[in-house]
Amino acid sequence: SDCLRYEMHPLGVKVSVVEPGNFIAATSLYSPERIQAIAKKMWDDLPEVVRKDYGRKYFDEKIAKMETYCNSGSTDTSSVINAVTHALTAATPYTRYHPMDYYWW
Repeated sequence: SDCLRYEMHPLGVKVSVVEPGNFIAATSLYSPERIQAIAKKMWDDLPEVVRKDYGRKYFDEKIAKMETYCNSGSTDTSSVINAVTHALTAATPYTRYHPMDYYWW
């Protein structure tokens, strides 16, 4: 994005980056069932040597962390929508927008 900004500047095109942080809980992209389905496919597709090296316990711990992460974060996306709106409509948009709680920085 930074390179694109430099390349587009002579043409008068402004480039902004919106870095929203953790809003995954607001998107409903990863339900617990979806995470388990993805995890099952990953485990089933792993070579046997990798399964033996890491073990099922380690794998399950990482999946549990992923579930916790996917159920955390903000569910109010208004700050992201406001940032995108500002970037698109402002005469002088910011280079970067960080619409997230300080915890996710």
